[in-house]
Amino acid sequence: MASDASNFPFRLKYFLSHLAVSILVFAVFVGAVLTFWYPIPYFWTEGGYYGLGVATFVDLVMGPLLTLCIAKETKSRKALIFDLVVIGALQIGALGYGLNLVYKERPIAVYLFLETFHVMRTEDLANIGKTPDDLKSLGKPNPHFVFVREPATKTEAKKTMRMVIENQIDIQHQIYLWQPLAERMSLARERAIDVAEFKEGDPEAAAKLEAFAKRHKGSEEVFFYRFSGKFTNTVLAFDGQGEPIGYVDVEPPPPPIVTPPVKDEAPPGIAAPEAPKSEAAPAPEGEPGDENAPQNQN
Repeated sequence: MASDASNFPFRLKYFLSHLAVSILVFAVFVGAVLTFWYPIPYFWTEGGYYGLGVATFVDLVMGPLLTLCIAKETKSRKALIFDLVVIGALQIGALGYGLNLVYKERPIAVYLFLETFHVMRTEDLANIGKTPDDLKSLGKPNPHFVFVREPATKTEAKKTMRMVIENQIDIQHQIYLWQPLAERMSLARERAIDVAEFKEGDPEAAAKLEAFAKRHKGSEEVFFYRFSGKFTNTVLAFDGQGEPIGYVDVEPPPPPIVTPPVKDEAPPGIAAPEAPKSEAAPAPEGEPGDENAPQNQN
């Protein structure tokens, strides 16, 4: 026991050195992920941190603890270096595993469909036979912000339905309908959250949106949109040119409910068609004034 106690300062020195190096490497790794693959808030909404869970445990906990256990003054320098190399290889493997997970799940595009933004992940793109190169026309990535337009012609409408039925590709994932958000901001503005109406249901959240707008409002108006993430929802903010300017960590209001017209009820502004005139029903026998009624044969 005495030898273990006397050896503790030596082991502690290696443990702290290993921990410091691990924290530095892991911080660089996480910084790169946040910068290039999961800019805030997508790291939280899309669960980027899940992919880093294994890497965090191995790199920041298991690796330094193993060093604490195996470091001994009685070991030769060659044996100690070999042990440290094995532990380092284990950490690199864990980092590679986490890197692969976050890479496949990273958001490649954020698209506005109806009144809500959603994420297209790299893995989702591969599932429909596309690659990030197919989105180059949408402008700079990280991620692409796009508007899902409606089919413009009957031919496009047929193509859209055929892709839904035959290829099982939802309308919002048919990237031929995607356009850069900045080019369709005039239409996108109409789908923004009405903060005044939001006040009635959640005045505290609406106050946060107003405070955000006040802080960021310059010559351009601020527009807020619902965002539906894989793990959580939030509100995205854009300027009038369609450039993202941040997010507000509140639960977005539900999208407006579009009530379909009742059957036989004409949409607003369109006159209801006249009911077809039915043929006159025959009058009952003996009805006064009916020429076809049988006469009384008294």
